Amino acid sequence: MNYMNVGEKIRTLRKHKGMTQEELASLVGIDSSYLSRVENNQREVSLGILQKIAEALQVPISAFFEDSEVQPIDLPKPIKTVPLFDTEVSASNGCFPEGFQPIELIPVDRRDADYAFKVHGRSMEPELFEDDIVIVKAMPTTEVKDGDLVVAIYDNHFFVKRIHFVDSQIVLLSENDEYLPIIVDPNTRFEVIGKVIEIRRVPRRKRFRRG
Repeated sequence: MNYMNVGEKIRTLRKHKGMTQEELASLVGIDSSYLSRVENNQREVSLGILQKIAEALQVPISAFFEDSEVQPIDLPKPIKTVPLFDTEVSASNGCFPEGFQPIELIPVDRRDADYAFKVHGRSMEPELFEDDIVIVKAMPTTEVKDGDLVVAIYDNHFFVKRIHFVDSQIVLLSENDEYLPIIVDPNTRFEVIGKVIEIRRVPRRKRFRRG
């Protein structure tokens, strides 16, 4: 395949999307310096990485190989807004839901979205990271399915976990093996707020270790 014009097309689409190289690189999981070389046609890019770039930019992968000049893409406008709550949803040991009030409305592209919450903690890494935003569809406990990623209240704490139904028990599981499963006590308040239907990744910042 001819990669001569791929970099320029990536750069054009990225800028139209309003993303920096660092933001796109973070979404794709590559180094921003590598992306810079790709955009300047100094490095070739694998089809696997190119597919991830296409998904991040919301374009078909064929857009990078068309002979014609890349035309700006009119992205669909959000169809509704949902409240983003200032109470952070814990992916650790829970976060007490004080001041449960939305701080802003954020645009979404799904009609079934009802709420948005911030993630706090490391227990759901690498699926969820600190400050990621989860978009939630309101759904009672009786309607969620085994293995769904849910936002729930348990013992006056908010959690985002994988829910599992084991015999007559409800178990909340983390993705990070460092965190133990939470077995829900039937005598303690438990309520599923809803099912996570979208994850909005916050660009990761590089962390440097001090010598």
